[in-house]
Amino acid sequence: YEYMNQPDHTIEYYRRVLDSIDRTPDLLKGKWVKRHAVVRDQVAKLEMLLLETRGAVDLATSPPGARILVDGRVPGADGDAVTPFTFFLQPGTHTLRLDADGYETTEIPVTLSAGSRETVTIPLRAVLTEGMVHVRTGDERAEVLLDGVSLGFGADVQVAVPEGWHVVEVRHPDAEPL
Repeated sequence: YEYMNQPDHTIEYYRRVLDSIDRTPDLLKGKWVKRHAVVRDQVAKLEMLLLETRGAVDLATSPPGARILVDGRVPGADGDAVTPFTFFLQPGTHTLRLDADGYETTEIPVTLSAGSRETVTIPLRAVLTEGMVHVRTGDERAEVLLDGVSLGFGADVQVAVPEGWHVVEVRHPDAEPL
């Protein structure tokens, strides 16, 4: 990417290399210590170059791993950017859209000027999913239990329940539990 004059993608790949090395510090021996420092210096130089005409966004979410769209496009060299992620944008207002399985989609605006750097951390809100349990016993004396908790007596019992596995039990004075 560096030779194709794409400094933002170059920075992305250099950071991937640095992150891999940082996760395995025992590999930093001999010439690799110097190379590690050279790559860090190169990232800093490329960032300064980009910040002459663009702004930077350091984006994180809690939890990490949200898919990112910026103005409807996926940033990153491979088009698969997820948080945390740093990207460089032209000056102006941009829309960041974050999407993660099990969480609400979030959209926020971010305004940048040349040379600016915005750190954006977004707590994602979990989507509460639920279903319905509907039990028809046919007898008002039947008691319906869900996960060991009585839902009451009746011929027709219905209740909203959180997503997941549940145990339904029906008790009747004239029968063994089902």
